[in-house]
Amino acid sequence: MGIANSSPTLSLSVGSNVHIDDTATTSSNVLYANGFGFFEGLRIGDSGLTVGSLITLDADAAIPMVVSSTIQSQGLQTTGVDGNGDGIPSGIANTASTNMLSIGDKIFINSDSANLITVLGNTATGRLITESILVQDFIEVEGESGISSAANVIIHGDIKW
Repeated sequence: MGIANSSPTLSLSVGSNVHIDDTATTSSNVLYANGFGFFEGLRIGDSGLTVGSLITLDADAAIPMVVSSTIQSQGLQTTGVDGNGDGIPSGIANTASTNMLSIGDKIFINSDSANLITVLGNTATGRLITESILVQDFIEVEGESGISSAANVIIHGDIKW
């Protein structure tokens, strides 16, 4: 049937840009529109939404939103809790985070832990200002300034010159 279309090829063709094919399979397009569409509201059913090969939304999937490209944002925020008020770990390059925030498998941030920030591996800084520092293995100080303190510096263990 055609509306403003004298040669429709599908079940319903409106002009040359809107077509409905009621015989389409579940993997084919039932509704086809060539051009932009405006919707005051849009609800997507359980089958989800796919935008090209870049974005997949599926509420029933283990990972409900998959983006297969770079995301640029002015800010990115996670709620940190689920619907029950339980904490949800977040990860960057870590899909199995058990901390508030994990970056890869080397940096962990957890505000409920005795160690707020844990770094596995070497760290480098131009200047470190802290109230206290605990070194369990090895500390190396290079440069002209060395270690200075307004109070006592207590060093346990062997001192090598």
